[in-house]
This record gives sequence, C-alpha cells and structure tokens, in this order.
Amino acid sequence: MFILLFILGLVTRTKEQSTLSQADYVHPARIYASSRAKVGEISEVKCSTFGITKPEEQIYVYLCKNGVGINWTLAKSPDSIFLMRNVKKEDSGNYSCVFSRTKYSPKDVKGQGETTIFIQVIDRVYPAVIAGNKSEVKSGADVDFTCTSEDAPDTSVLLAYLCQNETIVHIELWDSQKKEAIFRRTRVQESDAGSYSCVVSERPLATTELGTCGNNSVFLLVSGELSTESPPSTGTGMTMAPLYLLPSLFLMVLLVVLLWKNGKCACRRNWSNIPDDHLYEEAMIYHTRVQETPRCVN
Repeated sequence: MFILLFILGLVTRTKEQSTLSQADYVHPARIYASSRAKVGEISEVKCSTFGITKPEEQIYVYLCKNGVGINWTLAKSPDSIFLMRNVKKEDSGNYSCVFSRTKYSPKDVKGQGETTIFIQVIDRVYPAVIAGNKSEVKSGADVDFTCTSEDAPDTSVLLAYLCQNETIVHIELWDSQKKEAIFRRTRVQESDAGSYSCVVSERPLATTELGTCGNNSVFLLVSGELSTESPPSTGTGMTMAPLYLLPSLFLMVLLVVLLWKNGKCACRRNWSNIPDDHLYEEAMIYHTRVQETPRCVN
C-alpha cells in the first residue's frame, strides 16, 4: 500500500513539474487582426514578437482562442501570419498569441498573450419577413410571395432565398432600393404545400446551412384541380357568337337581290346569260367593288 501511494505521488509531481515547466517557457506575444470577419472568407491574424525575441532566435508561435492554443508555426521572422480559412460563426471568440522555445502540441498550450482581441464572425445572412398573396389555392394556380428586410445592406449585391419547410426552393436577385424580392411559384401542385419563409444573403447558401430561415413563415394549402370550364355565357357572348356568319348572310342576300333585279331590269350586262355557277364569283366581285354597281335601265 505504501509503495502504491509513493508511485501515485511521484506521477502527480511529475505532471505538476511538466505543467510548471511549460508555463515557464510559454511567453506572451502581441496580436494584430481585424475585429470582424465574414462567414466563408479568410481572416488573417498576425502574431508579433518584435522587441521581445532576438531576430535570429528560433521560436514557436501559437495562436490561442479563449486561452487555448489552436494553431502553431515555426517563426522565421518577428511577425508570424495565421490564416483562418472558411471561417464560421463558431470561430468568434477572444484571440491572443504566445510563443515558446520548445515545441508543444497546440492543445496543450494554455496562456494569454500580451494583447487580446475579440473577433466577431458575421454570418452575412439576414432573416427577412415573408407575405403571400394567397393562403389556399387549387392545383395549377400561381402564387406570389413577397420577401422584405430592413436589415439587409443597401450597397451589396444580395440574393434572396425562398424556403419551403426550411429548404431552399427558389432564388431571386434582391432589389436594394425597394428592399424586397418577389417570388412567383407557377402551376403549384399538392407537393408545393407547406410552410414558406425567406432570407437574404451576401454569399451563396447551401440547403444544408439553413438551421432557420426567416423571421416568420406563411403556410400554403394546395388542394384539388384548377377549374378549366368556361364561364357562363353572357349577353355579350350571345351577341358576338353569330358574327362569323355575317359574310355568308350578306352573300346570300346579295344573290337574292341580284336575281330579283335580273328579272325586273335590263342591265348594261346581261345577267341572265351568266351560268349559275358564276353567280357566286360575280357576287364576290360585287361585294368588293360596291362602287362599280351596274346601272339598270327601266
């Protein structure tokens, strides 16, 4: 039992000495970076030991987030550059730099730099308000959704995304002057029924990124089939229906008048000698050249 306690105490002391040794050889450095970064972009962080270490001295520089190392580099100059690629919202936090003359695993480095900076990662996605012109339609109808946002910037080129059940289904260019985008869903089917919302973004979005979409949502109900029957006939329709018969009626009346005049008067041209099969042709000529009507002699 005594031997077991001795070994346990020895191991504990070794760990304490190791931690103390590491603390003795990790020193604070200065950090320079922008306090704001955008999701999906590259954020540059500079750690500097200028005036703290000798120019030719070999040291290991660590970038720390919230007091814990997350990256390291072998310094080749007093200034070391770290590039945070494809930054995410979760990368927001307090950043600082430390250095050592012995290489450690970044996760084992605990410490604060000479200066600390809070980097806030901006998503560049702006939830918007949606409104629909219809809440219930028949299959085959068209539906318009209007997306508005007062938070979206005026100067950027933005895209508006229409979401159905938190999944992107339509994209439109954002109107920065009107601060709106209009989505038209044409010939909707029952599968288009569901909850609709919208967001505005400065960067391309993938459907997997959307945990939430929009400040509010509207529900669209799609049922049945759109009626294709003609509306009931009105007085106007009844009046317009026989118009296509007027030319034929006019020709028939004209033929009757010609036949009647043929029996009553002697025309400059003897109509009675014209075969019956030419009456229709002569009637057509008469119809198109009314001003040349034959003169009859009583």
